[in-house]
Amino acid sequence: MVRRFLILAVVIAVWTPVFTSDSFSRKLLLALEKIQSNDTLIDAFEAHVRLGQEKKRQTRLVAANTWPCPLPKDQSDVPTSVHRLKPRDVKVIGAIGDSITAGNGLNAWTVIGLLIQYRGYSWSIGGDKKYPSVPTLANFLRLYNPDITGYSLKTGSATSRYANLNVAVPGSKAIDMPGQARVLVDKMKRDSSIDFQNDWKIITLFIGGNDLCDSCDDKDMYAPAKYIGYIRDALDVFHAEVPRAFVNLVEILDVSALSEVRNGLICPVLHSFLCACASYPANAQAEEDLKNLVKSYQRETRDLVASGRYDTKDDFTVVLQPFFRDTKPPLNSRGKPDLSYFAPDCFHFSDLGHAAAAEALWNNMVEPEGEKRTDWKLGEPLECPESSFPYFSTSKNNDQVKAARAATVAAGKFGVSRNARPSLLRAQQESSESTDHSSSSFTGGVIGGVVLLVCLAGIIFGVVLYRRRTNRARSSSILKDSAANTVTYSNFM
Repeated sequence: MVRRFLILAVVIAVWTPVFTSDSFSRKLLLALEKIQSNDTLIDAFEAHVRLGQEKKRQTRLVAANTWPCPLPKDQSDVPTSVHRLKPRDVKVIGAIGDSITAGNGLNAWTVIGLLIQYRGYSWSIGGDKKYPSVPTLANFLRLYNPDITGYSLKTGSATSRYANLNVAVPGSKAIDMPGQARVLVDKMKRDSSIDFQNDWKIITLFIGGNDLCDSCDDKDMYAPAKYIGYIRDALDVFHAEVPRAFVNLVEILDVSALSEVRNGLICPVLHSFLCACASYPANAQAEEDLKNLVKSYQRETRDLVASGRYDTKDDFTVVLQPFFRDTKPPLNSRGKPDLSYFAPDCFHFSDLGHAAAAEALWNNMVEPEGEKRTDWKLGEPLECPESSFPYFSTSKNNDQVKAARAATVAAGKFGVSRNARPSLLRAQQESSESTDHSSSSFTGGVIGGVVLLVCLAGIIFGVVLYRRRTNRARSSSILKDSAANTVTYSNFM
């Protein structure tokens, strides 16, 4: 059954252009072909499916009932300076990037679901449902201004109807950013609901994972100077053409930690296709080279923003958001990577991972330079703009943001948010009876699949049938390597 399911998935996907139009999908399909051609990998895939379903049952997203920050009701004048930009002033949101921003697989049950782009849940621009159901930057901003536009909805590619101003394309690299910037600007200019000259815009750029994952194959192509050159070209497009814009430049995360995030046999197989440079470095020197390249990419982005290149206009700025800089894979209670924050490939983020990234991005936008967190600490409360100076932090208002925060601390009132309960919590059910959340997770997956092409709906239906068929209890063992050493999946959790 599993063999037939995988063959069907690969054949349909190969003959459906929407799945094979980007490099990420092509790499994933190669991995699926490898899995379906090997009996041991098919057995491992069966166990991986079962583990993914169990993870969905055991982990759920719990958000605070209310937004922890004050929501001003006054109709203050719209600012002319980006250094006086408040959350309620933002009317347009956009994003460029790769499969992380496209939302690949974040609500997936199996590796097949990684082909689905869940843009409505994307950390920096997704607008499905509302907060607290779906914590994203767009949904945070909608609390202040319900009329904000540009956020992506549902599922689909960058050219789909509901993608809106989420123009990220899976598999993209830094070289693709100038082109995406051009697409985003043109879409904003054509959108009749946007007053291009007067509406305040927030744009998020996050890129570099795929560059790092292929860097060991061509060091010259992925050199730091070229990486930052493409990012500079993209930001130059925004700087030259987009008035009233606040641009988040999010530092790249350290993909060398990917080797720590493995589950059984399937994730390592997928890693070998998606990011072999990080998961399987040729030797110790290659591993060190990758770590140094990550640091170089991060340093180059810091230097570009600090150069002042984008601080020449009062209505435009680029702000570095460094919360990924020192972030490591989250750990569970047993000190192992917490796979509930990852999609079934143990590489992309799950809905939980996207929610945590959204909250970390928001906190960085509120925090002044020098006090921005550089790691992703789970369960931290959301920060709030200071009531005496309620503006997003920029290089030019940095001292005033710091002073306002210091005054709040001195008054013993710090913070409206820091004393509040965390917005994002991970609830683990310990008993086998606590499985009522599986139905809602499943329903969300089905709804996402319905809006895609009929062929993908068939694949998802196959997953449903397979899930019902495999509710019998049997333990599966897999081969960890070619020497046929067997290990149980529980050893990886």
